[in-house]
Amino acid sequence: MTVSPGGRAEGTVSALESEPIPRFTDPLEVLPFVNRLLTQVEDPTSLLTILLDSSISMTGAERGFILLDQHGKMQMTVGRNVRREDLQEQEFQVTWTLIGQVQQTGEGRILVDASRTPGLEASASVRRFSLQSVLCVPIQAGGRCLGVIYLDNRSRKGAFMLPDLELIKTLADQTAVTLVQARLRAESERYRKRSLDLENLSVILSHDLQEPLRAVESYASLMDERCGAMLDERGRKYLRRILAGGARMRHLLQDLLDLARLEAGNEFQAVSLEKAFAEAVLHMESAIRKTGASIECSGLPEVRGDATQLRHLFCNLLGNALKFRGETPPLIRTEVRQQEGLWHITVEDNGIGFDPVWAEEIFQPFRRLHTREEYAGTGIGLALCQRIVARHGGTIQAEAAPGRGARFTFTLPART
Repeated sequence: MTVSPGGRAEGTVSALESEPIPRFTDPLEVLPFVNRLLTQVEDPTSLLTILLDSSISMTGAERGFILLDQHGKMQMTVGRNVRREDLQEQEFQVTWTLIGQVQQTGEGRILVDASRTPGLEASASVRRFSLQSVLCVPIQAGGRCLGVIYLDNRSRKGAFMLPDLELIKTLADQTAVTLVQARLRAESERYRKRSLDLENLSVILSHDLQEPLRAVESYASLMDERCGAMLDERGRKYLRRILAGGARMRHLLQDLLDLARLEAGNEFQAVSLEKAFAEAVLHMESAIRKTGASIECSGLPEVRGDATQLRHLFCNLLGNALKFRGETPPLIRTEVRQQEGLWHITVEDNGIGFDPVWAEEIFQPFRRLHTREEYAGTGIGLALCQRIVARHGGTIQAEAAPGRGARFTFTLPART
């Protein structure tokens, strides 16, 4: 987790940093004080600094550090002394052996005399830095160690007592709250920026790129209508290629637009998959009638999700079955079963199938098993299916054999 500065209210922070910190003896007395800090300061770095200053003042420590887990490695984030001054990098002198033990066990420790503590008396850092009294407490949230608060006093032994340990545990809990809230704010900001980027992309795909394409298609159609008879076979062939390329580009832009909109999505709510499937069948009615397809649907459940995306999921799976049909009319069936808190929903067809070696690759964007001359399409449909299912907390897989149809099974969390 990376703690980065946010909008810092300088006046408030400066006032709090210079304000005398009371010496508490009861951990319960710490909570109102810390809660006031949390409501007055939002910048995580400033909060960590104030919480560390509080830890030093409350325990009589000479120095203090907050170390945070950065990709599996503890990194110094804040270092302060008893005068509320930032420590320089060369002053980051701690016993990493103790920090590793606290991180691993999840239990706070006090060293009354570090040089005589079993397991640490031979520690190079204890000898080199003349460490005497040390207090180290884990910062934990959700069963995970996010970091540690580390305090020391090199002037005297026995500087920290059990009440100090309880006080710092309370502060460590509040520090964990601060870190989790900072992470949530950072994630929220990333999602906001990403949504804005996707919104801008949607505008480009739906207007800026579509407009010149429509002009090309319109003039090509007009030329075909008014001048087609005057062209020789080669000229008509070129014109057909322009029209076909324009149509292919239009479908590709629409698929990319669907992909961009998918990332934004709507809030999840109760969705009837039976209704979503019926709407997908209605949407594909023309292709179903044209191919003479038969649809068999067993009772589909209700789930929590995005109704528009789930309907799109069924449209893509139905469209895939209708497109890659065999010589006989398509037969498309759905199956459903519940297992271990998940719905397993299968859409099966009797089409041309494919070599199972491609069962994973077909979900990659623009991955095609056939040429455009054989089967039209952009190669995004199944990639969209996978992303829709993933957004809903499920997975999708394909089974097939050449000439024996295909089965697409996806999972969705069952409602509780």
